[in-house]
Amino acid sequence: PAEVLQNISSGINAEYGGAHTPVSIAKCTEWFKSQSTGSRKKILIANTTRDRQIATFLKIINEAIHLDQIIFCPNIASNLYTVKDCEWPENVKAGMIRTAHENREIWSEEYPSVPALSFSSVAEAVESVESSGVEADVLITGSLHLIGAALQVLDPGYLEDSSRSLTKQYSSK
Repeated sequence: PAEVLQNISSGINAEYGGAHTPVSIAKCTEWFKSQSTGSRKKILIANTTRDRQIATFLKIINEAIHLDQIIFCPNIASNLYTVKDCEWPENVKAGMIRTAHENREIWSEEYPSVPALSFSSVAEAVESVESSGVEADVLITGSLHLIGAALQVLDPGYLEDSSRSLTKQYSSK
């Protein structure tokens, strides 16, 4: 998976990592720490699917990054519009939203000192960060589908511009 850094609004940087395995999550969090600046809040917007081991994912992240907040959401860009080629059947959407809420509950039980939220779309998750008024480095990771949904919300032209690419690769060293 690749990472890219994008300024999404005044004081907020989004850092995308398509990590979804224990090894890639470890590498992604290592990369995020190297990109983050000291006094800024560290926020994670994450997604996992039901077949992934959420406890392992959360343990790696918690040990690697001192988070100020974690937000779970499904791979749904927005509930207000449909993104081309990303239409999910209603039963699939409902399951993804349920998983986001379940992941929030698991995090809250295991790591109660870090506030956790869950939303039914990436747009809602991003809005919650933007409306908080804090300066933050936001890692968006857990699924390449989540990255696609986030790019549709934060930079709709990104996926349509073939001259742009996710260029900064982390190594598996």
